[in-house]
Amino acid sequence: MYCPRCGQQQISEEVRFCPRCGLSVAAVPALLAVSEAATVKGLGASSGVRTRKRAQIRRGAKLLFFSAVLAPIFFGLSIAFDSPGPLIVPFTVFLAGVAWMLYFVLFGEELTDADAAKG
Repeated sequence: MYCPRCGQQQISEEVRFCPRCGLSVAAVPALLAVSEAATVKGLGASSGVRTRKRAQIRRGAKLLFFSAVLAPIFFGLSIAFDSPGPLIVPFTVFLAGVAWMLYFVLFGEELTDADAAKG
């Protein structure tokens, strides 16, 4: 076992205080057991479960990324045509991605993919 404050390795499990910094380490094993159980429970509950809301937010983020990829291409076209007109395309895709994400952040339902397939 190591001291959570200074990292000093403890010689035995019966030590009540850290010899380097003086932190009370008597309750550390119990806290680690509770923390480990909570982590395992949290991972088991959320692993593999993807909600529709999260999937739609990711779709909006993909649109934002796509607009960032399109921006240099259309910037080059705007220089070639000596007109800012081509920049409308990545700007529109960017606004669509922002609107998509904002809509599902505010109004998206927390249904899992399995729940959506049922009803």
